[in-house]
Amino acid sequence: MDRLKLPALARRFPAVPFSAASLPVLPAEVPGTGSPLEADAQGVRELLEPAFELADTTALRAQNRFRLMQVVVIGLGALAAIFGAVQSGVGDDAHWPGAVQAVAAGIAGTVVLRRASYRAQRVYLDQRLSAERLRGEAFLFLGRVGYPADDAAAREHLRRRVDQIVSESTGSPPDG
Repeated sequence: MDRLKLPALARRFPAVPFSAASLPVLPAEVPGTGSPLEADAQGVRELLEPAFELADTTALRAQNRFRLMQVVVIGLGALAAIFGAVQSGVGDDAHWPGAVQAVAAGIAGTVVLRRASYRAQRVYLDQRLSAERLRGEAFLFLGRVGYPADDAAAREHLRRRVDQIVSESTGSPPDG
């Protein structure tokens, strides 16, 4: 089923397996073939787009991982609560509901500890910030806001800005 036609809550639900698809900063076709804007758009695609795509897909993966861990913890917590209720309903003769409750709570605790070690939310926020700064820089370059008028100098300035934004990113891509 196409995820785009689902209700908003279902679209936000974490995907397993997850495949990140980054949208480009600029559309494939820029109006005005042969215009200076087309040459600048090509510069954005060459100098900025690869860094943007990496930051964007890393942010999307980290966001999905964080949401998946949240859903797992909520599900395991609900399972532990349900089997706690079952334990109280069947009395002290049956020990299996308590064992299921303990296992579910133990796994939930492990997932919470793993979530902290993955730093998925921090990586998501850092990489999303980096991607959005890169997107903004593309439009500053296209509008020549704070950029030299000379094309070669402007491209060099864009290359330096991309390197600076990427180096300021504190979130490193997660494994996997």
